[in-house]
Amino acid sequence: MKTKYIKQIEKQDLLNINFDLIISSSGYEVRSTYLSSLLNNSNNNNKIVFSFSDLRGQNERNKNDNIFHKLRFNSIKCDGNNSEILIKNIDDYIISSNKDLSILIDYSSMTRVWYGSIINYFKNLVIQNRQIIIYFAYSLAEYNKPNLKDSKTSHFEPIDGFCNLSVPSIPTALITGLGYEKNKAFGLKEFFDAELLYLFYTIDNEFTFSVLDKNKELIDRTSREYILPYNINDVLLTKTILLDLCSNLKKNFRIIIAPCGPKPFTIISFLVAAELGSIDVWRISGETVENNFKAIPNGKIITFEICYY
Repeated sequence: MKTKYIKQIEKQDLLNINFDLIISSSGYEVRSTYLSSLLNNSNNNNKIVFSFSDLRGQNERNKNDNIFHKLRFNSIKCDGNNSEILIKNIDDYIISSNKDLSILIDYSSMTRVWYGSIINYFKNLVIQNRQIIIYFAYSLAEYNKPNLKDSKTSHFEPIDGFCNLSVPSIPTALITGLGYEKNKAFGLKEFFDAELLYLFYTIDNEFTFSVLDKNKELIDRTSREYILPYNINDVLLTKTILLDLCSNLKKNFRIIIAPCGPKPFTIISFLVAAELGSIDVWRISGETVENNFKAIPNGKIITFEICYY
């Protein structure tokens, strides 16, 4: 499908929409249920929560499962590293519906594999004379100090649908969004043998100082012209910055985006890669460490609306 428009919408406007389908996820994060608990869709029977199959028995996960059950969500177990079940359920619903649709995707607690696959699915979906509006919503979390112990990288691989396996004939430009854990970003330039390295980091929020502190060594070794601050609350401006950068680089470089930072930057990376094509998006995930970040919602929701036709 083609993209007709993308726009950012306010929290109250989101809560007043009557969605045809609501999709969320249940894991260990407290914010998993936040948005779903606010919605005025109590009579909507088309509500699906994808529950991580590897987090069963965890206390917060049990609480989230119970809340989704009370909210009348249909719970489906799903591997966080595999999107096949998730995409099949979305596809079954869309194929069985013969009308324009509005669908909410709360990706606050989803894996990159899941929401990356959703974007790739709609990019490749072929359907005639219908309009589908997707609302990607993300609940921001309260500030929490990062763990003193950095996690070790356990998953380092391209994401399906955003991977070009051919041997590059041109130099590589690496773009990464900085996060809490320096080990996720440190050494990426050497791994990809990248000629250029661009660093994105969030500004105007309380996470900024910790992100800059954790990545100080990498930032100090990078020229200022390759360091790009962005506002996490302004999805469209951030997308424009990344799109312009990739459009210019694509003429002479193979582009790899390795987002280590917040999920809104990651989903923007998927959108830009889907729009331009021939851009790799990699995931760099760390092993779980003690005192894992519980992601308590702070009440703010970042939502952008995409109209496909």
